[in-house]
Amino acid sequence: MQKGKGKRFVLAKNMLLPGGERTRQRGDGQTPEEFADDNERRIWEYSMKEFSLGAKSQRETAVLMISWAKDQDDLHTEEEVDGLEAVFANQFNYTVVKRQISGDKPPAIQLSKYLADFVYTYDNESTLLIVYYAGHGVPKIPGGLHFAGYGTSHCPGIYKLSNNV
Repeated sequence: MQKGKGKRFVLAKNMLLPGGERTRQRGDGQTPEEFADDNERRIWEYSMKEFSLGAKSQRETAVLMISWAKDQDDLHTEEEVDGLEAVFANQFNYTVVKRQISGDKPPAIQLSKYLADFVYTYDNESTLLIVYYAGHGVPKIPGGLHFAGYGTSHCPGIYKLSNNV
């Protein structure tokens, strides 16, 4: 998504949020993009406060980013994945693990291993786990999804990676 498109909030200088908190005014040396990002982050954090009631707090967040190897990636997601990785790692200070599905082993086995290793390594009661997948998906029953790829040596054309996702 291009910057500025699909934004949910219209930002005003020094906007009063419910509860008396205010958005910031643009500071010295701050670009318009940084100003907008900073205010959007404050509005997001304020908006999400109500959803954290009764939830366990997390001390860490780990992100697993799964994409296809460059020679298998017909959607050309490399730039998108790298950009999102920078946001997770640099702006939010999350632990980021990147894995690529290649054509050398069955993709479902690779996906299962990446997920299992990630959960085994990072899961505990104070860690939020996020899984991001850059690729095709084929809908199944409501609320379900098959991850899918396109044209690997194991199966030309779109195919299902897993029936359990």
